Amino acid sequence: MEKMKNEKMNRPELLYKLIQDLKKKEPRKEIPTSDLLIGRLIFDKDLCYGCAACAKNCPEEALTVEDVENIRTIFYNFSKCAFCGKCIRNCPKDAISKENVFDLPGFLTRKTGEINNFNLILCECCNEVIGTEEQLKEAAADMLKLPEFCEYELEKLCDKCKTKKFGNKWFLFNEKEKNDTEK
Repeated sequence: MEKMKNEKMNRPELLYKLIQDLKKKEPRKEIPTSDLLIGRLIFDKDLCYGCAACAKNCPEEALTVEDVENIRTIFYNFSKCAFCGKCIRNCPKDAISKENVFDLPGFLTRKTGEINNFNLILCECCNEVIGTEEQLKEAAADMLKLPEFCEYELEKLCDKCKTKKFGNKWFLFNEKEKNDTEK
């Protein structure tokens, strides 16, 4: 224990070191926990649309995102999780929740598992990631409801390329509108 005090470890690493010997004693697979303590994260694949807010806000990199070609994959490593709840609080779709159960064998395996895959939409000009297919479908449905909606906003262009392509049209539209009101 003295050696552990002198080592700088993050919370998941410390927890791992403290309980790794329990694996030999065949502990229960699931240990009930209180609301305030650690627990297992539950991911609702149907609600998640791949925005990666969970991974961007994970201080221990327990949640990670990998974009390869036109596929986004989200991964979770339970043994790296600090149980801070930032992923839950930052998920815009409420697709992550916590179950008051600690999966000790799952924690001790230290494996990273795949949570979900998404098709990425890439900018037609520069190939930058715009978002996932599910994310953009939802955004398009919301935009169609707006009275000030412009058709060009649905083109598969990143914000930088939209500005290059349509920036002057927006400016001219506003100038024309301004001139019409002055008459």
